[in-house]
Amino acid sequence: MESPPLSVGSRRSSVDSVDFDDYLANYVPLSNLPTPPPAQAGTSWNDSPRSPPARLADESDLRGPASHLAKLVPSNACSRRPSVSAIQDYLERSGLPFEVIGLAACILDALSMRFAKKWRNALTLNEPTPAASPLPEPVAAPVSPPASPALMTSAPVLPGAIKSCAEPELLVLAALALATAYLDDHQVSLQHWAQHISCGVFAARQLSTTQRCVLIDLDYDLHSFTAEFIRDAIEDMHRASLRNRQRAAATATAAVAKVVADEPCAASEKSRPAPLSLQGAAMWSNGIATPEPSPSVMALDHAWD
Repeated sequence: MESPPLSVGSRRSSVDSVDFDDYLANYVPLSNLPTPPPAQAGTSWNDSPRSPPARLADESDLRGPASHLAKLVPSNACSRRPSVSAIQDYLERSGLPFEVIGLAACILDALSMRFAKKWRNALTLNEPTPAASPLPEPVAAPVSPPASPALMTSAPVLPGAIKSCAEPELLVLAALALATAYLDDHQVSLQHWAQHISCGVFAARQLSTTQRCVLIDLDYDLHSFTAEFIRDAIEDMHRASLRNRQRAAATATAAVAKVVADEPCAASEKSRPAPLSLQGAAMWSNGIATPEPSPSVMALDHAWD
């Protein structure tokens, strides 16, 4: 059976032996540096804990990026604002570099106002339905008359009966996981983010749904966040950290000034002499104050006599 003719691409890729010898004779390495060894099998982002950079080593530095990420969550995403302390805990446990946090900030900042409603609906639809539990055994109870149809139809539906799992911290956690997956070659499972980073507060299913909603809202265009955008986000986080330091310093200065201002008052209270208790009354007689009434001159004359 004859082999099919070679295509143009295969003919172009074929190299003659003479040309190959000339290539090896004139070969110049691209660099004098040795080729780095391949990554070891089994080494992943989960197994090797990362320490944050020097700029993020201080706890107050993590407070700035956490507050900046909290401000970028859409205002209509939830009825409350994100917890800065919870986001700070995520950053401390994950040990992410500034570039990943900056990309997460860009992702949150690019979300549209239509994202919140679609996200809440997707989370509600993906909530697991509770398994059918066995009916409890009947207990002897007094028989009560059935409720009237009017009362049954007019009974209002409590708003808290249907609880949504759309929490603002979940959106920040999903943005951090999405930025890590985009910039890092290591594959980090959502189970790791759910169990270790959020400490079991959120499930991997919720993170997956949130990431899908974020990508749909961004039209899967993460490539549009250039390095310049990430640098601007990093500068915003630096400014937030600086504001937090200034606010903390001002609070400490005010506390010290209050203590210093209270010390003279306390010292003056301690140094003030105790008040004298003057229960009696002095009398002046012949220019001399005596604690008791002075005897009359006539009485003295009679005493001398």
